[in-house]
Amino acid sequence: MKDDDIASSQQSLERNNSFDEKDSEVTRAARQYRFQQSWEVSVTPTAAPNAIRLAVGAGANKSGAIEWRLSDRKALQAKAAANALVKARSIGTNMSEGLHVKLGDLIYASNETPDTRLFFASKSGSLLTAERIGGIPAPPPPPPPALEIRPQTIREEATVYAVFAIE
Repeated sequence: MKDDDIASSQQSLERNNSFDEKDSEVTRAARQYRFQQSWEVSVTPTAAPNAIRLAVGAGANKSGAIEWRLSDRKALQAKAAANALVKARSIGTNMSEGLHVKLGDLIYASNETPDTRLFFASKSGSLLTAERIGGIPAPPPPPPPALEIRPQTIREEATVYAVFAIE
């Protein structure tokens, strides 16, 4: 993980007005304010469990809000368009057989890529959010159990308009 992979995203400091009746004056004085800071960490899905472990080891006590991002969307769009063109040729072939003609060369093609859709379970980039809530430092937590992060599958769809010659 590089320094560029970590970005501070939010800080807040507010007066703490909720105390336990059993708290001593010293404890109340130490907990007058509540500080919260959040970071965003961009890592690959395979590095996500280690990033969470490191954040917890550094004092984070809340994580989540994983946002999955694709590292090379243009390549996925190109693949979707190529697959759509293959499907268009297959449909054109079936139609030409029904018309008792032969499908010729591709004359014209254009494609349109709709919004990306997210589905659960494959490989892409991820964005993790971790927060540290201040006050009196908590004792270090026990090592977390092994984490398994399962990234979402990102699927790109393309609509191809294809014009073929008929022979």
